[in-house]
Amino acid sequence: GQVMTVAGGIPSWATPAASTPTFVGCRLFNSTNQSIPTNTSTEVTLNSEAFDTNGFHSTTTNTARITIPTGYAGKYLVTASWEWDGGSTTGARELFVRKNGNLALGNANYIGQSPHASYFQNVIFPIDLAVGDWISMWVQQNSGGNANGQCTQNYTNFSAIWLGA
Repeated sequence: GQVMTVAGGIPSWATPAASTPTFVGCRLFNSTNQSIPTNTSTEVTLNSEAFDTNGFHSTTTNTARITIPTGYAGKYLVTASWEWDGGSTTGARELFVRKNGNLALGNANYIGQSPHASYFQNVIFPIDLAVGDWISMWVQQNSGGNANGQCTQNYTNFSAIWLGA
């Protein structure tokens, strides 16, 4: 349980300082449902935080974004979860994540064919992100009318967990 150290040119054994890993990341949700128009890719707004350890998110500016803060470039585990209400059973539903507003990184598709209480979609993937990069969760549906997402912490959320450099 000790390590070899050198002080003043003299080696000696010492007990290392205790080190506890620090969790870094955020988990976001919206406190109200969000209506998604038909045939329109829509960025999911996230006005609430279950936690945000290092300022990844703002509840007032660019609320759809998780932005990588200084000192935390590296590998992330990203999760995006969305639950559609069961109001419409026609058409397709899609959940996807974009990096810096452009590239779709992961997606989940569903084509409705029979009545359901709800449609739940989930995307989980690792990604390498640089300081200043941002990711956002998007949804799309084509039921022919508006469709709501169940946007409470228990149903719809978006998170990024820093795995390290």
